[in-house]
Amino acid sequence: MPDKESTKSKDESLRQIVEKNLAKEKADQKESRLDKLKVARDKHKEDAKQSEKGLIRRFFSKFSFLTSPFREIRLVTWPNRKVTLRLTLAVVIFATIFGIMVSLLDWGFEIIFKKVFLHG
Repeated sequence: MPDKESTKSKDESLRQIVEKNLAKEKADQKESRLDKLKVARDKHKEDAKQSEKGLIRRFFSKFSFLTSPFREIRLVTWPNRKVTLRLTLAVVIFATIFGIMVSLLDWGFEIIFKKVFLHG
C-alpha cells in the first residue's frame, strides 16, 4: 500500500501540472485576444488611411467633370473621312424624307379638319 506522502506528492505534482496547463491556456487566450486587438487596431489604422485617401479623392472628384471628357475623347475611335461623308449624307437624306412626310401629313390633316370642322 502506498504511503500517504507519495500520494500527496503525486497529487501535488498533478495539481501543479493542471495549474500550469490552466495558466498556459489563460496566457494563450490572452495572447489570442491581444492578437485580435492588434489585428483590429491595424485594420482601423488602414481604414483611417483609406478614408483620408477617400477624402482627398472625393475632393478632387468634384473637378473630375473637367478631366473626364478629355479622357473619353481620347478613347473614341474616330471614323475616316469617307465614312463621315457617307454617314452625313445618310442623315441629310433621312431628315429630308422625314420632313417631307411630316409636311404631307400636316397638309392632309389641315384639309381634313377644314372640311370637317369649318364645313368648307
